[in-house]
Amino acid sequence: AVKECALPGGVFSLLFDAGHSVGVALVEHPLIRAGAFTGSQQGGLALLRAAQARPQPIPFFAEMGSVNPVFLFPAALAARSESIAVGLHASLTLGVGQFCTQPGVIFMVRGERTDAFLQRLATLVAATPAGTMLTKGMQIAYEHACVARSALSGVKELARATDQTDPARVPAALFTVDAETFLASSELSEEIFGPTSLVVLCQGLEDFARCARHLPGQLTATVHAESGGR
Repeated sequence: AVKECALPGGVFSLLFDAGHSVGVALVEHPLIRAGAFTGSQQGGLALLRAAQARPQPIPFFAEMGSVNPVFLFPAALAARSESIAVGLHASLTLGVGQFCTQPGVIFMVRGERTDAFLQRLATLVAATPAGTMLTKGMQIAYEHACVARSALSGVKELARATDQTDPARVPAALFTVDAETFLASSELSEEIFGPTSLVVLCQGLEDFARCARHLPGQLTATVHAESGGR
């Protein structure tokens, strides 16, 4: 499908399809001299292969499947728990979780403050209005991924938004898992595109380093800490 959009710089055409065919055709076109992509790993790799398979390969730059990890240190939690919870919720659900910097994995150290923080974050997630994703395919993929994640051994669904009156809109969701289970399952470090995050509960700060080394390359990472505090 083609849709024309009038913008200050002129009229531009937006191309849509249900798979990778439009993107691959563009990358393969002889007038194209370079490509850039942001999105799923599956889509990015399909375009990368097309760029490399050309008679004259072209440069191709891709940002694919980032979970944008957040490391929340206990001292920061003690100092500003409420503001962090509100900010994380806002980032988790911004644009129905479809921003490239959406925090998909949050690392925390077990403790009473962590329990209270998660109760607050879960309350915010549960009260989030359901939203419409960019395409029906993205909605279906999000719903299937959340079901699959909740079925994994050791994963607990902490919260799910209750506003699900419209089947075309998706609810935000929050999951938890312990660090050892996270490290043992590559699936848990994969992006779910949409308004959901996984909280990894660690025994201590040494688990932060172990989990960070376990992750593949990421677009962003965030550290909440306090000067001189742990």
